[in-house]
Amino acid sequence: RAVDDELSALHMVMCAMRTRRNHLSLIGRLPSEILSFIFSFHAVNQPVARDPIYNSDDPFPPSLTQVELGWITVTHVCRHWRQVAISNPNLWCTIVFDLGAKWAEEMLARSKS
Repeated sequence: RAVDDELSALHMVMCAMRTRRNHLSLIGRLPSEILSFIFSFHAVNQPVARDPIYNSDDPFPPSLTQVELGWITVTHVCRHWRQVAISNPNLWCTIVFDLGAKWAEEMLARSKS
């Protein structure tokens, strides 16, 4: 049990160190307002797929997650990006029902509508 506790503590330290490292990068130092603005542009260019279309001739096809989730994948990059994207209600105004009822409810809640 003691070893598991130590591993858990080390994991938390590693997470904190990664967060500190991310804040040292150029993009990590962008103000949240600018990052949110960038995400808004990205949402227009990479919308959540309603009916994914796959090109079988593409030598480097996007992953299924990239195709289905579109701009939402920015929430998977780091905690800061996730927090910025989730706290921007404008990003969540287009409710996508194709991802399931739970996602639709979550999008509605995040849109603060």
